[in-house]
Amino acid sequence: MNLVLPRRRFLQGVGSLLSVAALNSLLRAETATRASNPLAPRAPHRPAKAKACILLYMEGGPSHIDTFDPKPELDRRHMMPFSQKGKFVAAMDTGNRFLVKSPFKFRQTGQGGLWMCEHFEQLGRVADDLCIYRGCQVDSVDHPTANFRFSRFLSGKDSGRAGRLGG
Repeated sequence: MNLVLPRRRFLQGVGSLLSVAALNSLLRAETATRASNPLAPRAPHRPAKAKACILLYMEGGPSHIDTFDPKPELDRRHMMPFSQKGKFVAAMDTGNRFLVKSPFKFRQTGQGGLWMCEHFEQLGRVADDLCIYRGCQVDSVDHPTANFRFSRFLSGKDSGRAGRLGG
């Protein structure tokens, strides 16, 4: 019996378990409060700091490689042919395919040194107020499939996940 658990799978499991435990604790505390007056306004768990949160989900928008995610290795491999194998074979994988670098230059902005495309001059002035998430991963390389799965995640309809953003 193989008892080795990949690190990512382990961390996903621990994160889900902690999310469920925290949710259970919060729901128990709220249930006790709601018993006396279920319509009474409730205090937030923590005082609000953010004035707003904007999710820029730009299907059909500019590529991450052309905006906030420079790839120096892609610059070195510009116009080299490639093919995908295994689970990353896409339906559009026909003919010759080449790696293509971004046509834009990048610069570091703000005190934190956020990498940003040269064309975002005004946005660079508020770079320290931005949060750029670069860790999104999916198990599909086809854009339509990835968009469908992401929108289901936001609506809370994707099965098997604790801690959804919506729904």
